[in-house]
Amino acid sequence: TDIRLINTQMANTINSARTEYYSLVGFLFASVPLLYFINRDSLTILVSTPLGKFLIGIVSAVTLVTFFFMRKYTKPVTFNDK
Repeated sequence: TDIRLINTQMANTINSARTEYYSLVGFLFASVPLLYFINRDSLTILVSTPLGKFLIGIVSAVTLVTFFFMRKYTKPVTFNDK
């Protein structure tokens, strides 16, 4: 029963970390369309200039890399009981 309790607590911890990561990535990418309503000039600069496109590429690459790390480190641990 102790193993089940610890397993449940660890699953909750891992799921909360995943949920937090997904919400932060959602906020990150939701901020770009928000620029349209807040300051259209900033969005135009971000989307149409080479520097803006470069920055969007860097943010996307970092997000993709952190996604793979998040999947790796929050993978459920399995063990064989022999």
